[in-house]
Amino acid sequence: MCFVKKACRSYDKGASCWAKAIGVSDLGGGVTEANLRTFERSTDCGHEAQGNGSNTLVDAEETGKAISAKAG
Repeated sequence: MCFVKKACRSYDKGASCWAKAIGVSDLGGGVTEANLRTFERSTDCGHEAQGNGSNTLVDAEETGKAISAKAG
């Protein structure tokens, strides 16, 4: 699988999660009690997806270094 495509998919998922979190907050960033659970789940999802995307790019860099080392 292409590392970059995988990372982009993860970042896209994170963007969707962040959009949902923003959608349940008010203009000042506040969240009502009724929307708190959705907000927390969405921000957790956003953080996780961002981390996964970043980790995928780190894996790609390490794989590239290993290939370069083998090629000499």
